[in-house]
Amino acid sequence: MAQIPVDDRSFVTNELPSRTLRDCRKGDCVQVLGLTGTGAYRHRLMEMGFVPGAIVRVDRRAPLADPIIFYLKNYKVSLRSNEAAMVRVCTASDGRH
Repeated sequence: MAQIPVDDRSFVTNELPSRTLRDCRKGDCVQVLGLTGTGAYRHRLMEMGFVPGAIVRVDRRAPLADPIIFYLKNYKVSLRSNEAAMVRVCTASDGRH
């Protein structure tokens, strides 16, 4: 898998709002603002398409809220709740495009 060059300074996580993908409800359409955390898993989320500006829709949640299925860039991806908490988002229609 090709590596994506990343400048970690481009994700200023201290200034992002506290809403994450884990907080979203079924049917919500949100825009990715950035990712928290560091290391390989953060890069893996970015490779899956969770990059700033990406539009994500919550497709469904498991009965115990884990995992959560998201629709992103014409495919579905499943994340555990703790993984979804790493993705900071805002409502897609609030003008932050």
